Amino acid sequence: MGPFIADFACVPAKLIVEVDGVTHWSEEAFEYDRKREAYLKALGWRVLRVQNTDVYEQLDVVIGVIAAALPPSTAFGGPPPPPAGEDK
Repeated sequence: MGPFIADFACVPAKLIVEVDGVTHWSEEAFEYDRKREAYLKALGWRVLRVQNTDVYEQLDVVIGVIAAALPPSTAFGGPPPPPAGEDK
């Protein structure tokens, strides 16, 4: 995403899911994440942050949070986007 790498992205929904661990807890990392998130939001992306411990310990909850953040047309099993170069 521009000069940044996203952990996961749903392009049709313009939703980025970031899985944060202890490396995100320092003041420097917090500031970097804040600037990065502002940049991505300016491009029209939504950023959802989850903790890596929640992914390991409560995956069903994390999946539910992600599903709730997706519009119905893109939530698990929605139609795929058209192939690149096709305008539909």
